[in-house]
Amino acid sequence: MKTSQQTAVAILDVTRSAESPLQHAELLFNEKITSNNLAYGGIHPLVALESHRKHLSGLVRKALDSLPPAPKDVSELHQLSLHSGLRVEKPDVVAVTRGPGMRSSLMAGLDMAKGLAVAWNVPLIGVHHMQAHALTTRLFAAMKQCTSPKELHVEMQTAFPFLTLLISGGHTLLLHSTGIADHRILANTDDIAIGDCLDKCARSILPQSLLDSSTDVSYGRLLESFAFPAPGPHAYNETALSRGRGSRAFQSSYGWQLPVPLLATRGGQKSRCMQFSYTGLVTSATRVAENGWVDGRLGKQPRKIPMPEQEARYLAREVMRIAFEHLASRVSLQIEREKQHIVDEIMPKTPPSNTLVISGGVAANQYLRHVFKSQPSLAHLDIIIPPINLCTDNAAMIAWAAHEMLPILHPRMDMALGRHHSWTPTQGQLEMDVLRKWSLENILHPEKESNARETIGDAATAIGRSPSAIPEGRDTR
Repeated sequence: MKTSQQTAVAILDVTRSAESPLQHAELLFNEKITSNNLAYGGIHPLVALESHRKHLSGLVRKALDSLPPAPKDVSELHQLSLHSGLRVEKPDVVAVTRGPGMRSSLMAGLDMAKGLAVAWNVPLIGVHHMQAHALTTRLFAAMKQCTSPKELHVEMQTAFPFLTLLISGGHTLLLHSTGIADHRILANTDDIAIGDCLDKCARSILPQSLLDSSTDVSYGRLLESFAFPAPGPHAYNETALSRGRGSRAFQSSYGWQLPVPLLATRGGQKSRCMQFSYTGLVTSATRVAENGWVDGRLGKQPRKIPMPEQEARYLAREVMRIAFEHLASRVSLQIEREKQHIVDEIMPKTPPSNTLVISGGVAANQYLRHVFKSQPSLAHLDIIIPPINLCTDNAAMIAWAAHEMLPILHPRMDMALGRHHSWTPTQGQLEMDVLRKWSLENILHPEKESNARETIGDAATAIGRSPSAIPEGRDTR
């Protein structure tokens, strides 16, 4: 999997018995390497590409050592001979991220995947990155350690249909998920994604010494640890939620206030629309951090001294509170629409949702989890969030998504029952191209996205731009 700055490889073993529909997934290998983009304060396409080229082959070779030894009764057609001389079981399928993402990074992964599929003579599955995030809770439920009654309940909770909230550096999406490849978009971002918002705010709010100490450009994660040095229910309860402010603007003790997205729009037309918007929050938080509050209004000149640490922590908390409550407000609106049986072209009449799956890199934020589980309007929902290590980009979710797509793309293949067949990559699979943009509503029809693909010339132009011209820290997912 290669979407932007992560080079990741996983080997996933999925089995089930003929008597039970429950699947058992075991991760045999799951590692990733993040490219170093610190010099640019965001993801530089060329740096990311160079990192993929440097590390991908080594990760693949390391992963192969985790394959199980080949049983004596397995044909040599289904075996691999490693450099150590050990004979292991050959993977049944090669899965790779096809899109959406940075085209140059995606191409590095796809080229490697095609080579493996041809060398091993196995099918190649191109996976939608955000679909993989949406299915991650199903992976978690199927993993080997999920054997307790509580974890089996998680598997039942993630049965379709459910609402899905995908939140990352490049996406903010609310979906109605009714099947593996059936996801209807209910709300999308009107400008930038929530992860981009948190990263941009963090660059303005965090002390320079903390930014300098970061090991990567995931500044949103730093914002959380800075805002809550000792996270937990007590620390969280002292923030906005305990004061009953809800989704309203609130004037802080420092004089300034941050706008609630879409609350004060012309005529109130967007206050209840199914959209997300974060540029206004970024602009206001940046101005507060850089200019401060002078004589009852935002200052026009930069602060003469950096913002005091206590005020900076408060600002960080307010940014996250407003950002997360904005997410929750749109989920609440959808619940209202379902209860009122509002029918439109996007969302046909369905029973009220009982489950909300939240996934993507921002879902790793512990305060976000607290905010959602503290919303009275969402109290009836079973809110399911993957473990933190499965929220951020990883290759395990790509492997799982490919496994889930197999019965749809290749109905005759049933790898979960451990039947060995000599399936080969098709010509269409070997001619597969990456997709810089790919709607979740077109998972089964990627050809509809052909006009949205970036040309090779456009990609070269993007890579050739100066670092300062590259959008701060994010791809086009």
